[in-house]
Amino acid sequence: MIDQVGGQLFPGLLQAMALRGRYVSVGRNDGPVSEIDLDLMARNRLQLIGVTFRTRTVEEALQCSERCAADLAGAIEQGTLRPVLDRVFPLAELPAAHAYMLSNSQFGKIVLSTDDVEG
Repeated sequence: MIDQVGGQLFPGLLQAMALRGRYVSVGRNDGPVSEIDLDLMARNRLQLIGVTFRTRTVEEALQCSERCAADLAGAIEQGTLRPVLDRVFPLAELPAAHAYMLSNSQFGKIVLSTDDVEG
C-alpha cells in the first residue's frame, strides 16, 4: 500500500492491509503524527517503510524517477494506468497553482501548462 495522506488515515489503512503487507508512507498531507497498533503490525507481519525525496541527492531522486518511469511506462501507454489530474494552471498563474497546492484540497496532480507561453 502506498499512502500519500498519513495522519488520521494511517490506523485504518493498517487494518485494511493483507497478511505480510507492505505499507509505504510517501506523503503526510494529513499530518506527520499518527497512532500505530504494534500488535496488529506483529500479528499480520506488516512492513512499514517511510520514504521522502527531501533527503535524497539529486542523483538519487533522478534514479528513482527513471525507475518509476521504466516500471510504469508500459501500463500508461496501454491505458491500463491513467494519472489522475486535478487541475491544470497556465504557467502565468503559478502563484495561484502554488496556493492551491498548499490548500491540500486537490485530488490528483496539479499541472502547470506552458501552452500560454510564447516561445
